[in-house]
Amino acid sequence: MKKMWLDADDILSKYTDGNFQAIEVGIQEIDPSKIIALSLDYETIKDDYKMEKLKEKVKGIEDWEDLDPRSLYLYKTPEGTYFVGSGGGNHRSVLTNELGISKIKANVTNLYPRSTFPKEITDITDKLYIKREQLRAELETSSFEDSFDKVDQLNDLDFKIDDIFYKFVQSNNLI
Repeated sequence: MKKMWLDADDILSKYTDGNFQAIEVGIQEIDPSKIIALSLDYETIKDDYKMEKLKEKVKGIEDWEDLDPRSLYLYKTPEGTYFVGSGGGNHRSVLTNELGISKIKANVTNLYPRSTFPKEITDITDKLYIKREQLRAELETSSFEDSFDKVDQLNDLDFKIDDIFYKFVQSNNLI
């Protein structure tokens, strides 16, 4: 039976209300049958040039071994399903499902309910988010020369926020 693919934007919209936290957890081994949505239209990619090249590449191969799983970018929902992010991976998601591949590696970002995190963590990160928004506002009115410093500060804040959340999920075996 042919798989019915959902639209990744529709799935993502359920998790953008401020009640969820996206945390990149890196390369993970996943079951591709749990990928339920694509970021591109299935009808557009199912027989395009890129799909034909991918099919040629894997023809006759027994085990799926992706040479660059970092570019297969998936979000994992709290329910345990996956959808393709804007970073790519639509063709591999479709083909691994068509071929019945049971395991692949992908670059995964987990979506956690904010209630997963203790108040101490969310209080700290909320303050950092406020600082980030202040910096973004300053960036819009800053001179060209000052903008480089502001962008560096924004990147540092983003890293700090991600690091706080990642360390919590890692130390609590939530990855």
